Amino acid sequence: MEKYELYYQNDLIGIVEINSSIKTYKCISKNEDIFDFLKVDMNYLHPFLESRIYNMKKFSLTQVQYQTDCYRLVKV
Repeated sequence: MEKYELYYQNDLIGIVEINSSIKTYKCISKNEDIFDFLKVDMNYLHPFLESRIYNMKKFSLTQVQYQTDCYRLVKV
């Protein structure tokens, strides 16, 4: 199983879990500043998360944060 934590600035806002073909996103924070789609639990990976996970694997990274936003995804 793979597990990732999603941070907005330095606040933990969600957890992503990938187990075989089951992909889930669990919202932790309803912070006003985060994207609306990240404020609800999902049984799939939104392209926002999927592209970050893909790039982490592609470049063998343990975390990814783009200069264009305040989100950071960290592999646990």
